Parts: sequence; structure tokens; C-alpha cells
Amino acid sequence: TTPDHALEAAAYRAVGGKLLAPILPIWFDRCARYGKALRRWQRRPFHSARTGCRTNLRGPDVPPSTPLLDHWFSQGAARFDRVLEQAIAGGGRRPVRLVAAMRHAVLAGGKRLRPFLAIESARLLGLDEAVGTRTAAALECIHCYSLVHDDLPAMDDDDIRRGQPTVHRAYDEATAILAGDALLTLAFTLLAAPDQPASPAARARLIAALAEAAGID
Repeated sequence: TTPDHALEAAAYRAVGGKLLAPILPIWFDRCARYGKALRRWQRRPFHSARTGCRTNLRGPDVPPSTPLLDHWFSQGAARFDRVLEQAIAGGGRRPVRLVAAMRHAVLAGGKRLRPFLAIESARLLGLDEAVGTRTAAALECIHCYSLVHDDLPAMDDDDIRRGQPTVHRAYDEATAILAGDALLTLAFTLLAAPDQPASPAARARLIAALAEAAGID
């Protein structure tokens, strides 16, 4: 499997409740008993499919003695939230109330395990970190959009999400619908953007995989 196709598979499996299904064969083998197996696995070098070299899967910013998930929860998730915040802000050109509702939906907490798996899968394949981060942001936008719409009065009619009022309660129903729609569209914008470091062919496959996984099928 090429890195581009494996990343496409990662994007497909990380949507619609399929998050904790292992993304790649190595995740199948190494994460059967998630805690201990992952800690053993993350300390081992990995042979990069792209560079042909053995590389440190943990990344340059993770101290050797720090479990990978612990580092994600203590630092990585917060850094990823800043990426999401920047993507939502859009340079200040967007309607203030709509952006606030999107921020409420996306930045209200959560473990960010989907982004963790997408980013670490990209690193495992020797891909540019920005590819994994951008793909992870797109996945999280899809996930949060689905929660906003699921919470609507016409759907589950939930008042609380992650310990806070749902978007339609914090704002109003129309704003919640628009915020969800905007997050759905933003996911594909992130993958299609010209500054996305993935190749055009890889971007097209990622967009197609995400559309199929998040769609009616």
C-alpha cells in the first residue's frame, strides 16, 4: 500500500463511528490490548514506507520517556485545537455570530482521538506532518458537524453536549443548522486548499474517501 492510499484509508475509517477500528494493519497488530501494546509499540523505530529509513514514530517533540497518548492529551490536543481555531476564523472575514457558533461546536472539549490517529498514521508513513494535521482537522470538522445536527430539536433534541449547552441552545436553531453546514463544507475546503501539501491526486482521493464515508452509504 502506498502512503497516499494508506492515508486515504485512514480518512475513510476515522469517520462515522469507525474511529476506534484500527486504521492500518500495524494498528490492528499493536493495539489489540490498547494500553500496554501501544506503549511497547510507540517506543520502537518504524521503517518508513516513503523514506526507506527507520524513523522515530514519536515525532521530534515527544520526549522518549513520555507515553504517546499522554503527550497528546497534555500538549498535542491543545496544539491541534489552535489549528482548528485558525481554520474556523478564516482570517476574520466570516460572520461573527456564525464563527462563534462553530467555535462553540468544535472547541468545547473532547479527547480528539480521531485527529490523534490521523496524525500518527501520517507520521508512521513518513508523510509531511502538515498532511496529517490538515486531514485530521477535516475529520474533526465532519465529526463536530454531525454532533451539531444530531442535537437539533428535529433529531435527538439534546440540550447538553460535552457538559455545555448544545449549539441550538446556546445560540438558536437556525444558527446551529448554518454552523453545522459550514463545518461540513470547511472539511472539504481544508483538504482541497492549494496550500495543502499533499499531491493533487492524493487530495482528490482524500476528498472522495471522506465524501463516501460521511455520506449516505
